[in-house]
Amino acid sequence: MWSNKKPWWQKPKGDPRKAVDREYAKNWCVIKVAVGYRHDVNSWSAVYTFEYKAVAKLNAPMMYDAEGKMHKAIEVDHLTKHEAHCVAKGLNFLDKE
Repeated sequence: MWSNKKPWWQKPKGDPRKAVDREYAKNWCVIKVAVGYRHDVNSWSAVYTFEYKAVAKLNAPMMYDAEGKMHKAIEVDHLTKHEAHCVAKGLNFLDKE
């Protein structure tokens, strides 16, 4: 007659391992993204335009270094969601000056 199930108000919401959804979790970062480029007339190289974006650390892109080791392309690490957006906004503002 009695079951061992917990009532709905005592069940945890979502997956506790996914801390990406939590606002207070320090698992956000800021990455540098190339958003455009133009060809330099005086040389053969292209000039890239960069922007800083706030992303969850799990969604940060992976890069390979010269030795072939994989690492994440992160500029600023260990931030909350709000802090990451503020840091990205500030870096974009300072980069354009």
